[in-house]
Amino acid sequence: MAAEAILAALREVIDPELGINIVDLGLVDEVEETEWGIRVRLGMTTPACPAGPLMRSQARSALLSLPEVEEAEVLPARDFRWSTDRMSNAAREQLASSGAAAPADGLAEPPGPAPRPGEGGPGSESDGPAGQPSRSGLAWQRLPLLAAGILSLVAASWGGLLRLGWPWPIPEPAWVGAHGPLMVCGFLGTLIGVERAVGLEQRWAYAGPVATALGAIGLLAALPTRFAASLMTLGSLILVAIFVNLLRRERELATATLGVGALCWLAGNLLWLSGSPLPQLVPWWMAFLVLTIGGERLELSRVLSPPTGAMLAFGASALTVLAGCALTSLQSAWGAQVLGLGFLGLTAWLARHDVARRTLSQPGLTRFVALCLLSGYGWLAVSGLLGLGFGSPGAGPIYDALLHALFVGFVLSMVFGHAPIIFPSVLNRPLVFRRAFYVHVGLLHASLVLRLAGDLAGVSELRLCGGLLNAAALGLFLINTVRSVQLRS
Repeated sequence: MAAEAILAALREVIDPELGINIVDLGLVDEVEETEWGIRVRLGMTTPACPAGPLMRSQARSALLSLPEVEEAEVLPARDFRWSTDRMSNAAREQLASSGAAAPADGLAEPPGPAPRPGEGGPGSESDGPAGQPSRSGLAWQRLPLLAAGILSLVAASWGGLLRLGWPWPIPEPAWVGAHGPLMVCGFLGTLIGVERAVGLEQRWAYAGPVATALGAIGLLAALPTRFAASLMTLGSLILVAIFVNLLRRERELATATLGVGALCWLAGNLLWLSGSPLPQLVPWWMAFLVLTIGGERLELSRVLSPPTGAMLAFGASALTVLAGCALTSLQSAWGAQVLGLGFLGLTAWLARHDVARRTLSQPGLTRFVALCLLSGYGWLAVSGLLGLGFGSPGAGPIYDALLHALFVGFVLSMVFGHAPIIFPSVLNRPLVFRRAFYVHVGLLHASLVLRLAGDLAGVSELRLCGGLLNAAALGLFLINTVRSVQLRS
């Protein structure tokens, strides 16, 4: 069979964040014709990429769409290390133009029957499938982990509204005090752990999200806090082990940043386990999420070959964040200011060097991801400015604004943007990207503006309404995501 036909089929598979097909991106490492069919080895731009299994599944579907191919096998590349030298000139021009054409869904669907109304295609409410299922079907074994994370999100949101002052029923009094741990460890920690385990493709890595999910259940059931904190600490320790494993494969600043982020989560959990007050450990949890997101964006920025000076600037900003955490633990009055300075440094770096600036003009899912990222960076800057200007009050409206600008504005923007990519990978089922996703993103930002306006102006009614609409945005996100998952092929 002609190699051109094979590569043409593989060009139907698109990297969702970059909007570039896997051939021009240089991910196709080997193509071999065998007696029974085609074998392809596929690499990724980043080690242990969570989207790797799904993209291999899409590549297989694309190959099977060829009439001459009866069977196809797509495997991970061996000893693969991606660099910009692997990209074609077309891919370079696509990134340089900042307006390349890409399929509307950001991940191409293999040729097949025309979509039915509401399932993608021109004129429908959806922009197309965000991914195709593999042979194995729905990953049922991961559903309990996702369920624990989502229950944590719901309980944390309810507890947060009660803390704000909404006079609603209290299903479990412990949820009010566990608002932060449920959100950071129960929801985000479990989600990040599952994402990394899927990318690593080694069973032991799932012990991390299993531990955090059990810890979340402990918090939901009002079991002793020490029990939940111990399990969350174990989960963060396993996440550290995952990045140690990755650093052995590839010693890059991005991987090291991700590992340090996991260490920050471990440090915060150890402080929680020791009985430290939440204001002392929250900076470590903030650093965990900021460095995790920053490290992931640094990984992907390699397609733009950032200069040495840019890499040094990123490292300096990350070290400033760590210094702020350390000073906070030492109860220094300067800790929050230094932490805020680090956040501002990372914001400036991301605004200047993130590839999202180049992909914002592309259609469909790729544009949606870029918009979520860039808008989230604005909230990281707001949190940094509040920390730099006010320090860390430990309570009150300013503290509410500082925390929620980061945890809601910055972090949840990243979650909203990547959910159409990560959920198909975790569930092993396609998720239809819909234009309705912009609604929950817009509501998140508008409600946070309202909440922070109430915080800074001292108007409790605005803060209450903003908090309620924050929760509504989360609820709408869950509804839009669940209704977009295709449980059947």
